[in-house]
Order: sequence, then structure tokens, then C-alpha cells
Amino acid sequence: MYKNEKYGFELMFPNDWTSTISPYSTATTGKESSFILGNILGISGISFTINQLGSEALGSIYRSAKNLDQYTNLLVRKDEKGNIFRKFVKEITVSGRRALWFEVYQWEVDKQSFMWVPAIYFQDQNNIYEINPSGSITVSLLNQILSTFKFIE
Repeated sequence: MYKNEKYGFELMFPNDWTSTISPYSTATTGKESSFILGNILGISGISFTINQLGSEALGSIYRSAKNLDQYTNLLVRKDEKGNIFRKFVKEITVSGRRALWFEVYQWEVDKQSFMWVPAIYFQDQNNIYEINPSGSITVSLLNQILSTFKFIE
């Protein structure tokens, strides 16, 4: 089990996984956090990024967002050639919160090719959560892990 007391949530993940702070984490600001849950080899896992709405760390474009819909509407969906690389798939629920499931066309190192992979966004209070699986994470495993995500008091 992974428990994050700073942001008040917990979730279950496979026994052979570990948790690490992302090298891209801005947790030192006390407002944003990034961590990775994954297998020991580091090939497959799920990255979690938590950003505070209105934070300077979001940059000038995303800082204007006041809620989940405004934030996801600001996400770039096409490259400079007009190719779609982020698309909305469906609405789901994560720990009782409305969540938006997108797919992102990105390079997957373990498969050495570009693939459509999920990116899930949801909001709790003033925080936007972004969840990105990588490697050989199946949709079934991702759904199983998301079903265990619970906000705690």
C-alpha cells in the first residue's frame, strides 16, 4: 500500500512495486508533488503528479485554470503539424471524484515505439491529479489500482 499523508490519500499496488520520488518533482515548494510507483526494474509503473491550481509552478498558461475542466481544456492536443496526440476517451470516477480519461500518443521505451497510453486527470480541492501509466501496465491493472485510490482524513 502507498499512503500519502501530505495530500491525504492511499492506494494499493502490486507487491513487487516500489515508490520513488520523481526526479522531476517540485515537492520542495510544498505545493506540488510527483512520485512513481513501479516494478523494481523501473520498466513498468504509474507516475502521479499533483499540481496546485493557480501555482506559479504551473507556468503562465496553466496557472489561469480554476478547475479540472479549465485545466484539461488548456492541454495541448495537436502537434505543430496538426497531428492529434492527446484525445479525450471517457469520464470515470476515482475515489468519488469525477475524472477525465485521455489517451496520449507517446514513446514507450520498453516497446521501442509510439503508442496510445492513458492519462487520467481529476481534482480534489485545489489540487489537480495526473496519473500516467507506462510500460506493460494493462488497462485492467490500471483500473484495479484506480479502484483502490481513496482519499483519507
